[in-house]
Amino acid sequence: MQKGGQSTLFVVIGLVIVILVVLFVLISPKRLLIDIKSYADEVTRTFEDCLKNKLSYAVANTDFVLQPDILLAKAYLERKSNGFAAECAYFPKIKGAQIIDDKAKIKSEVSFDATEFNEVTKVDVSVDYPMTIKKGEKEEKISKFFVEVSL
Repeated sequence: MQKGGQSTLFVVIGLVIVILVVLFVLISPKRLLIDIKSYADEVTRTFEDCLKNKLSYAVANTDFVLQPDILLAKAYLERKSNGFAAECAYFPKIKGAQIIDDKAKIKSEVSFDATEFNEVTKVDVSVDYPMTIKKGEKEEKISKFFVEVSL
């Protein structure tokens, strides 16, 4: 190959590489940025998984099992759920995203699948925990979480 042909080939290859790099830089930030809605979904999953794990231990705990009636058991689990919700409020960090929450507004509601305490096989816990996820100009509000625990 002649020197002129080699130089032209290197220039063409260099231009192709530069164009590919520029295209990659222009296109990939859009793909790499996590959508705020998918981040809210991830926060919801993380929170509910943590809450379910903590509640599973709580319903297996002697303090729950020894409750004298279903109303006291419900009150016990609602108090525990409020505390667990505050403990589970540690979410994966994403650059530029901010979670604004108010732990004082956490409210849990517990329901059982039976009316007699010794017949309960499933506990449903609904947690109202208002939070706002902000990223730049976008924001997503979430507040309702649901967990089901089997005994």
